[in-house]
Amino acid sequence: MSIGQSREEYEMSAPSTSAGLGGADGNPQSTSENSREALGNDEEEDKDKEAKAEEKPAGLGPYFKVFTFCDGTAVALYALGFIMSIGAGAALPLMTIVFGRFVGDFNDFSSNDADPAAFTDTVDGFVLYFIYLFIGRFAASYIANLAVSLAAIRTTLTIRKKLLEATLRQEIWHFDKETTGSIASQVTTNGDKINQGIAEKLAAIIQSIATFWAAFIVALTFQWKLTLIVMTLIPGILVILTIGMSIDAGQEAKMVKIYSQAAVLAQEALSSVKTVHSFWAHEKLVARYDDFLLQAQKVGKKKSPNVGLVHSTQQFCTLAGMSLAFWQGFRMFASGEIDNAGTVLTVLLSVTIATTGLLQISVYVASIGGAA
Repeated sequence: MSIGQSREEYEMSAPSTSAGLGGADGNPQSTSENSREALGNDEEEDKDKEAKAEEKPAGLGPYFKVFTFCDGTAVALYALGFIMSIGAGAALPLMTIVFGRFVGDFNDFSSNDADPAAFTDTVDGFVLYFIYLFIGRFAASYIANLAVSLAAIRTTLTIRKKLLEATLRQEIWHFDKETTGSIASQVTTNGDKINQGIAEKLAAIIQSIATFWAAFIVALTFQWKLTLIVMTLIPGILVILTIGMSIDAGQEAKMVKIYSQAAVLAQEALSSVKTVHSFWAHEKLVARYDDFLLQAQKVGKKKSPNVGLVHSTQQFCTLAGMSLAFWQGFRMFASGEIDNAGTVLTVLLSVTIATTGLLQISVYVASIGGAA
């Protein structure tokens, strides 16, 4: 205020201090209320993002993303394990060739005047073939399981290290938020699930797929027409298996989340057990823990129809394929299109082994879903 300026003129020309501190209305509480509203909106947006992320189905995409954490040694071990798994799976259908030829020679021996000594030598040769196949398949399966298990351990260790590094880089407020599980629980539970899905179970799935394709190659080689007739049932099995794997992966992810919440509750209760007993809160905590278990049980019950539908459909297709192979094979043998009964048996056993390979794949669907 200058010397010649009145007090009223100075107050009118001076800027409003209260407006600068409290906002346009001059109220200091409006700033704090606006800040709280902004923080509340940010929290609601974070919750909405978390809810949308939780509602997103698991699928098989996250499962294949696990293998991006493999180092060079793990990749080499996986390559060795996959090659040995393919060899072990392809060795099983070769048994049908030996068995089919044995049936053909046995049929010729019973219908013709063959030399018993020569027939005995032939049988001894078939027995040696079975022994060689057993030794080869045993060695290939052992090497495959060992290599894949070591690769899975290295991959899981890398994932746990990455998770720990990402956790240590978080801000302090991140640990005050209500999460679905503690760090220790998430590392232990999810790490074990991933290890189960990328170790021996994965080798078994590769082996089953190799068995499936090798069996049909053998069947097509011996009698392509009969094999193509029986193969009409395979697309139905593949469709049911794909749908079942996708549904089971989502249900398994929900169960893992619920069990993680239950584990966090138990961990917090045990870490402060004196406080829990001081306030007589153990009954409420037990009730909450039981509620988590009931939620997991409800999700688990939803898996039963899915598993039952997959297994029953595949079993029906297997029996239907065997029946169709018997019926059509007898007709072709009676008409002279097939000159040896061993050929029919080879095709029948090959198709049966192929469908059995698909059945074995469905057994390990839960492990793949847990790893996803």
